[in-house]
Amino acid sequence: MNGPSWTGTYHERAYNSPGTDGQRRHIDLRRTTIGLLAENNWLKNESIQHLFRGVADACERGDANLIRFGYMNANELLNVESQHLVITDLIRQFELDGLIFLGWTIPVQGEYLERLKRTIRIPMFSIGKRLEGLPSNFMHGGYYLRKLLLHLIKGHGYRRIGYICPWSYDGRNDIYKRTLEKHGLFDPNLYVGESELKGLNMYDRAQRAVSILLDERKAAPDVVIAMTMEEAYTVQMLLKARGIRIPDDIAICSYEDGQRTRYVSPSITSIYFPIRELADSGTERLLEWIRTGVKPGIHSVAGRIEYRESCGCQLSRSLEEYEREIFELAKQNEEKDYYQRLMEEINQMIMTSYKSPSLLHVLAAGLEKLNIANCSVFRYSPGSRSFGDCLLAFETIDELRIAYPKPVTFEERKRSSLFPRNRRFTYAAELLHVADEHYGFMLIEASILDIRNYLSLASHMGTAMNSIDLIARLEAEIEQKNGNEIRLSQLAQFDPLTNLYNRSSFQEILALEVGKGSPFSLLYMDLDGFKPVSDRYGHEAGDLLLVAIADRISGVLDGRAIVPDGLNSAIPPRSAVFRLGGDEFTAILNLVGEDELKRLSETIIGALREPFDIQGRPVVIGASIGISRYPADSADPRTLVQYADSAMYRSKASRQRFSLYS
Repeated sequence: MNGPSWTGTYHERAYNSPGTDGQRRHIDLRRTTIGLLAENNWLKNESIQHLFRGVADACERGDANLIRFGYMNANELLNVESQHLVITDLIRQFELDGLIFLGWTIPVQGEYLERLKRTIRIPMFSIGKRLEGLPSNFMHGGYYLRKLLLHLIKGHGYRRIGYICPWSYDGRNDIYKRTLEKHGLFDPNLYVGESELKGLNMYDRAQRAVSILLDERKAAPDVVIAMTMEEAYTVQMLLKARGIRIPDDIAICSYEDGQRTRYVSPSITSIYFPIRELADSGTERLLEWIRTGVKPGIHSVAGRIEYRESCGCQLSRSLEEYEREIFELAKQNEEKDYYQRLMEEINQMIMTSYKSPSLLHVLAAGLEKLNIANCSVFRYSPGSRSFGDCLLAFETIDELRIAYPKPVTFEERKRSSLFPRNRRFTYAAELLHVADEHYGFMLIEASILDIRNYLSLASHMGTAMNSIDLIARLEAEIEQKNGNEIRLSQLAQFDPLTNLYNRSSFQEILALEVGKGSPFSLLYMDLDGFKPVSDRYGHEAGDLLLVAIADRISGVLDGRAIVPDGLNSAIPPRSAVFRLGGDEFTAILNLVGEDELKRLSETIIGALREPFDIQGRPVVIGASIGISRYPADSADPRTLVQYADSAMYRSKASRQRFSLYS
């Protein structure tokens, strides 16, 4: 057998490979612990959960512990270039008995794999791709791609088959070319190469590929094959938006299967990639290797082609079968949707925490709601980027928050029962970061939730830490430049993202204006279509959009919004325009006439309908506006807000975009 060997059962296991000091390691009387190295790039992709569940199920059957290590793959748009190195440094801090991973991820490619082997001298297993010197299991993807191509050629008579390459060149590209050349059908104008789509995300790749094929090359394909379900789904939507019928004019196929391809109309013919089965069987074989010392070889797992409407096939399933499947899916999603909404609420609270004590308080409350019993947050110590030197910033053990009398490093904490010893455990170890700016890592015990919820929680924690650090630096700069009084006023009164007045200032200024007794109007506005932009392009794009929206609103309301006086502030007053949080904005206006307010509302809505340029992409949103008037509607500040909010919801429900309270 090549490489190090392991003998004994998991109750009494001896590591028989010499360490760096040449000494044999001692017999280990503990439960086997497996590490899973996985990508976090596309949290909407269900494959992330399928991979995790496959490994977790096998660990549960085999009475083994599991720690999932997540990282963001190198991505120019996300400004993430080094995490494949950082995650390796994190993994080596843990006492693992084996490591399993997807064979195409960056940390196991070429020299990075050799670095990983040198750093972490334990059994390793590759899922989905064969790697030299490592046991692996995989699906014969080329076989199914060739089978799909032959189905399109012989079954449907398609001659012009378009192809959108994967992110980087692999054997599927050659199979596509060879298969079509064999039938005299290969046309380079129908082949969209990876260099033509470099640096784009999945959705933009699909949009660019459609433009290349139809607009620039005038290629007129009979069918287009995309490598991911997101790309195939987006291609289909783009073609339908152009008035192209699927599959009558152009057929669509995907190399990846999932809910995106199953439940769209028409449903998309796809290759089912058995990610959960690969993960399950791979983990089972890795555990067997660790416990018996017998190194496994290479094993294939069967996939299949799901023939559906988008390629022109007629579905053989009955309506009753579909109804049963959708009913079962709805039942499965009920609990998932509940936790997803709860997670969104917690994440929003995390994102509005601008001090570390507040952030950790919100985290503790969120963990209790999510039934997460064990969680630890480790932050880099000042002047060090070593994970071993990271300081424990937060910890709950069995739902109890633990405080330590003095700073504790991760290296010290590992020595004192960091993980449960009297039972099997499953944890997620997630880097805390924004792009390539890292702050430490987070350990979360993963129990009943979809793994993507834990990853989302860690992602928002990293963003909140980034905001806290930015605000801390801003505080220092403001204090140095203008003094402590100005610094406190800025933080207390203004939203740090948009620089508009915040919710606290809104309540203070509204009360002041009511006290003056002069008539005014209260405008309450909610954005339409903001959340899909943030979900699709990420939090950074959402923040940029909010800043641009605030600038437009302020420009329209300049001279129409009151300028408050009487505030106890070192900062000169400005127009009374407010961001209450999320995508909610308000303003206090010096107008009360119905016609004036209607014209102003239409001006605001028209300004917001103009496309925004966000990271080079055109983004279009809308808005719904409600208005109440003082003192005509009420002389009570809280009631005025309720009336304006009620009018806004009425305009949203009726799609009138603007309503006066009545």
